[in-house]
Amino acid sequence: MRVRTRFASLLGSLALIACPTAFAAEDAHWYVGASFGGSQFDLDDQARQIDSDLVLGGAASSSTTTRKDSDSGLKAYAGYSWSKNFGVEFGFVSPGEASLQTQVPGELFIGAVDVSGWFGAFVATLPLGNGFSVHAKAGPFAWKIDADLHSTMTTTSVVNKNDGFDFMAGAGLGYEINEDVGARFEFERFQVGDDSFDYISAGVLFRF
Repeated sequence: MRVRTRFASLLGSLALIACPTAFAAEDAHWYVGASFGGSQFDLDDQARQIDSDLVLGGAASSSTTTRKDSDSGLKAYAGYSWSKNFGVEFGFVSPGEASLQTQVPGELFIGAVDVSGWFGAFVATLPLGNGFSVHAKAGPFAWKIDADLHSTMTTTSVVNKNDGFDFMAGAGLGYEINEDVGARFEFERFQVGDDSFDYISAGVLFRF
């Protein structure tokens, strides 16, 4: 009987955590938002893959790829907060492109790597007062990479497409402009296989 009682108590506690109505109803809300920001890419593995494709494919005896690792991009998201401290968020991020330049003997390839993906995250928020708050987030990230380079001298091209499932994490500062509108400044890191990119953004969100 004691075991059953403890088990029932545990189930009740889990139900309170899982059910949004267990928290203060006035703090629960849906929201949508968008942000614009700058990206910093770390695509060493992608560059090595392009060099390997050119050499192993017989297009060149050697290959060296260099990158411009910064760009700007957009993020859109929707979320649900079931209290002032906890919520979940889902969104799409398109951080821009990393420009590529690949030098092989007697030939130059130029192009870009486009990265994008969908993410989901658990969000923990700490109110600071006067409308300000800080938050942290983490969760899965489903990504896609499209690399496309073209020779400047011939019709040869290199196309490399990959996708995968990794994770993301971030932290940010929020400000409540009013009950319905807020602002966010965030730093996030998205893992893309053995590569990654950092995204620093500012944007607005709308609660309803």
